[in-house]
Amino acid sequence: MTQLEKLQGLLDGLVAAGAPGAAAWVQDEDGSLQAASGVADISTGRPMEARLRFRAGSLTKSLVATVVLQLAGFFAHEGSWGVEAVGVHRSPDGQGGWVGSTSSS
Repeated sequence: MTQLEKLQGLLDGLVAAGAPGAAAWVQDEDGSLQAASGVADISTGRPMEARLRFRAGSLTKSLVATVVLQLAGFFAHEGSWGVEAVGVHRSPDGQGGWVGSTSSS
């Protein structure tokens, strides 16, 4: 089974589990893969396409926080640095949002 077939199977599984549609783009050192399954618009039945763009909106904040904590946990386990070395502060322009930083201690 090729990597594209595996990716397509995962997306098909999401649709079979109840998602109206799913799309993915995966890139690594060997290149990139794109796949889609299901529908993009349930009212028209327009099929999902891998090239479609999605607005991440507020989901991005949760995703970034999760990745930062996973990395902090990994590095704490490795003895490099941990959660206490990850700092978060307001953006300098005062326009909202949070900016993450790490210390070297």
